[in-house]
Amino acid sequence: MEECRCHHGHHCHSVATHTWALVPLCQEHFETVKKETELYYKKRIAYAARLTYLSIIHLIPWSRKEWGYAIRRD
Repeated sequence: MEECRCHHGHHCHSVATHTWALVPLCQEHFETVKKETELYYKKRIAYAARLTYLSIIHLIPWSRKEWGYAIRRD
């Protein structure tokens, strides 16, 4: 089993049960990224407020090309 790849605040050592954009995540981090994404697309939070998502963005294959490192200023 793979380990969760989230590094928001600390390195998570939980077992990955889901993936987000091909990145293995534990249940807790998967739910957090999902909630951040919903709030962002509903325009309730800024891109920079997606802290858990931003901690894994460098692992998302299709995000690497926009890697001026995905810190957008909305």
